[in-house]
Amino acid sequence: MISGLQIRLARAALRWRVDDLSQKSGVPWARIQLIERNNSIGKESEEKINKIKSCFENNGIIFKDPDDKNEGYVILKK
Repeated sequence: MISGLQIRLARAALRWRVDDLSQKSGVPWARIQLIERNNSIGKESEEKINKIKSCFENNGIIFKDPDDKNEGYVILKK
């Protein structure tokens, strides 16, 4: 599952505001802000996280899982 940090990074890479992500993903902007602030996201937000992740992936973002050397990151396809 992606983290709040990765969501912020993906938004920055696409130059999207929270409102932009909300409109494109169908997830309310207040929920997005709550998810972004919390890097340990619970089960109750899993459906919304999947919508957000899918929206980003459809717009060229690749999510990399965390490992021993990093907390997870994003890549923007050309």
